[in-house]
Amino acid sequence: MMDQISEAPGAVLELRRFVLDLAMRGKLVDQDPQDEPASELLRKAKEAKDKLGAARRPVRQASRRFASQENRFKLPSGWVLSTLGDLTVKITDGAHKTPTYVDKGVPFVSVKDFSSGSLSLASTRFIPYEEHAQLYKRCDPRRGDILIGRIGTIGKAVLVNTDVEFSLFVSVGLIRFSHEVMLPEFFRMLLNSPPTEAEFDRIKIGGGTHTNKLNLSDLHSVVVALPPIAEQERIVAKVQATMELLDKVEAARVEKRKLGNRFTTSSFAKLTELAGSDVAGFVEHSRFCMDNLTRLTATDEQVEAARGVLGDLAVRGRLVQQNEAEESPREWLDDSKIVDSAGEPYSIPESWAWVRVGEIGVARLGKMLDKAKNRGVSRRYLRNVNVRWFDFDLSDVREMPIEDSEVEVLALEPGDVLVCEGGEPGRAAVWDGRETEMYFQKALHRVRFPRGVDPRYFVTVLRVAARDGRILSHVTGVTFKHLTGRGLSSLLIPLPPLLEQHRIMQRLDILNHSIDLLKAEIGVADSSRDRLLRAVLHDAIGGI
Repeated sequence: MMDQISEAPGAVLELRRFVLDLAMRGKLVDQDPQDEPASELLRKAKEAKDKLGAARRPVRQASRRFASQENRFKLPSGWVLSTLGDLTVKITDGAHKTPTYVDKGVPFVSVKDFSSGSLSLASTRFIPYEEHAQLYKRCDPRRGDILIGRIGTIGKAVLVNTDVEFSLFVSVGLIRFSHEVMLPEFFRMLLNSPPTEAEFDRIKIGGGTHTNKLNLSDLHSVVVALPPIAEQERIVAKVQATMELLDKVEAARVEKRKLGNRFTTSSFAKLTELAGSDVAGFVEHSRFCMDNLTRLTATDEQVEAARGVLGDLAVRGRLVQQNEAEESPREWLDDSKIVDSAGEPYSIPESWAWVRVGEIGVARLGKMLDKAKNRGVSRRYLRNVNVRWFDFDLSDVREMPIEDSEVEVLALEPGDVLVCEGGEPGRAAVWDGRETEMYFQKALHRVRFPRGVDPRYFVTVLRVAARDGRILSHVTGVTFKHLTGRGLSSLLIPLPPLLEQHRIMQRLDILNHSIDLLKAEIGVADSSRDRLLRAVLHDAIGGI
């Protein structure tokens, strides 16, 4: 059962939360009656507040919250319930106005600077020393304090682990406390534990279309269970040891998946390699892959690798048999348009031909979006983001003015291939006429083939060229890559007889459907493992 649980999606993350949940319920380590009770810590917390002159905020309906928490689980011997307002000496936040940013100065910390789980000043922005001095009078983070996400990403808490001075943005809360009351590492664990997360959910405002937020005044009312200081030490040691063990479990799981992916990749790569050079070896290795298909497609990544190798085999002529009676493209293409064998990227059947896109298709870019110049009737058009591999996403289709004189030139017809010029250059799909009237923007190439090309086969060739990197030699730019009209027109594609193209696509449809079923089975297995994990954790917590 543990093997099943460890392979569940997010299993290690759930187990980490489970450990913290147990810890903050007093069920991870034993209680020791010799420990000084936590009630003494409340007295020390009050003394610390009084010493610093920290104002005590009235916590609204605190007794009702205590009763609610006590009902959630039995409070262990020696523990007490309290609030952050009573246990801390300072709860504040950072600058409420956007400061002046400079190239050199004092680090200015926002939530992103501790999103990894620990504070890092490596990529902060900087503010002037004078501005920092003013902010630091109210909000003065120092080593041993807690920083907590207060706006947007709420509740994530980290320890300040540096003596470097820095200022905070308003999205970050600062919590200072007596280390005689709570050990810093214990307090960090407490704030990141499920019971405290539930409290944050109680007090947060926002949600939906509004940004989540924890108000400072409400943070004072967060109820927590506090153990004796000696038990805090034992909890920290136990949690750290358990987390180290879970780190090893996660590392082993990742390595197992990497090995599986390498096995799949090498097996499929060998299949593709043999496809063009060794017929007998190809047949033998094909049998090996089929016999081990379950092992080769155990994860989503491996299933997609299988989908990729099918495309590789399809464009190399190894997916269906050739038929000598079918009209070869060599019979209707001028010899000048066929690339000789010296320029072939890989071997293809004799009845096929290597040709450039520009020799067999007509490509053009769509209409440039220019609000100042565009005139005409507002019409729906496709952008780069609407084109996915082999399909379209029409959930966000925009409109732009198109004149009547442009309609014939820019209107899409069933069978048109739309190819992304930027973003992911080469990504393409065949327009299927799902809407009777649709146009396209300049970020897309439209390719039409007068004869001899199945548009879906052409998209398959583009997908393979994108996977193996061949399309990159036709792309310009480094940071922002573009597949220009010239680059697309010069791309070499392997062209089989048209009837063979149809048979290739029919075979791919069948095989891809099988792959979709495999992927669904993986999803069902993952869901089963996830339900098993949650059931085990629920039973474990429910018995506490």
